[in-house]
Amino acid sequence: MKSKIRKIKIFKVEEFNLLFTKLIKNTHLNNSIIDLSLVNIDFVFSKVLKLNDLFIRNNKSLVIVSLQKSNDKINIAPTLIEAEDIIEFEEIERDLKSL
Repeated sequence: MKSKIRKIKIFKVEEFNLLFTKLIKNTHLNNSIIDLSLVNIDFVFSKVLKLNDLFIRNNKSLVIVSLQKSNDKINIAPTLIEAEDIIEFEEIERDLKSL
């Protein structure tokens, strides 16, 4: 079963900061893709790590679209299609673990 994926395109660091504030207070998260391809990820990386931890604790996936940085702690994909694939794989993995 394919789950809902929230896709968010960020154009400025300020937009990401507003999104961060909203998501960190949210008690109901969906699998999400945040497209940071137009933002220098270094300016928001610490907040991305915090969001990633929040999503993991809530059994959801977070994928960042960016060409700038790779990291083994968070899911970063160069394209939206690859980000969707990562979420689909993680959903399958969670489904298999629940059997």
